[in-house]
Amino acid sequence: EGARWEREIVNLRARLQLLPGDVLLASAFVSYSGCFSKRFRAELLQETFLPFLEGGMEVSKGGVAISAGADPLHLLTTEAERAAWASECLPADRVSMENGAIATHCARWPLMIDPQLQG
Repeated sequence: EGARWEREIVNLRARLQLLPGDVLLASAFVSYSGCFSKRFRAELLQETFLPFLEGGMEVSKGGVAISAGADPLHLLTTEAERAAWASECLPADRVSMENGAIATHCARWPLMIDPQLQG
């Protein structure tokens, strides 16, 4: 049992090192992505947010440690929250779920687009 606890402590410490980068990604997503279409959100994530945080842009000066395959939707919500939204008739498409995450995590009134017919 003690060995398992030690492994878990090491795992938690490693995850703690990634927390600042994950929080930056989630906060950038909540702050800037709401008013864009599905295609542009994906482009913003893949070509701006992640490269900047990973240090792939000259201006980022080395970047920040971030979880491999970090996804703002999964950082901001749990599977149970997404299932509850779906049971309350929120469409289960990604943009609707992202809008739900933005709406529940923003401090003010978010500007979002209607996700219908975006595929």
